[in-house]
Amino acid sequence: MRAAPENCGSLRASYRRWSDPQVAASALSARQGRPAEKVTHRPVSVTGEVWIDGDARVRWEDDDSVAVVNGTRWYARSPEQSISSGTDPGELGIERLDEARFPFMFIPELEFDHVSRGEVAERRCWVVHARRRDETRRRWHPLVATGDVWQFSIDADTGVALRIESFWNGRPSTLLEILHIEIDPAFDAALFEV
Repeated sequence: MRAAPENCGSLRASYRRWSDPQVAASALSARQGRPAEKVTHRPVSVTGEVWIDGDARVRWEDDDSVAVVNGTRWYARSPEQSISSGTDPGELGIERLDEARFPFMFIPELEFDHVSRGEVAERRCWVVHARRRDETRRRWHPLVATGDVWQFSIDADTGVALRIESFWNGRPSTLLEILHIEIDPAFDAALFEV
């Protein structure tokens, strides 16, 4: 189950990303084998939009940041980093690219338990439950680092991840969900200018 390019060449979506920094920090500390640090931040909720045109062009915007990848060139602006750019999209950071790339490849660290049906953003989906497969890995995908149980809602027609939830010790840790999605819209090339 993954987003196949032939099923979804382009998409535009609005999304919401939520996290509980204390739960996520506890999960990460446990993963690294150290005591949990006290985090004073309250849960964070951010909304944004993503435009994906094939495998090479992505634009991601949220409340105060923007990132654009066009082939091997990229550009990003955020309050933490001001403005940066480069010619290796990997420099932008795997976490940010994964957040932008909703056509989602499943993560090898996970073992899938069972599947049911559901609906997200007015689209039929498969709801897949997952647990960590391998506790000995040194490097964890950012989604896997913040939980011990996950639930993925995958669009039944395209394979696009419509909702990704992580939990740690039964408590919600992170959520990434599509609020509205357009499949195969036409884009103006200026949207992906770097």
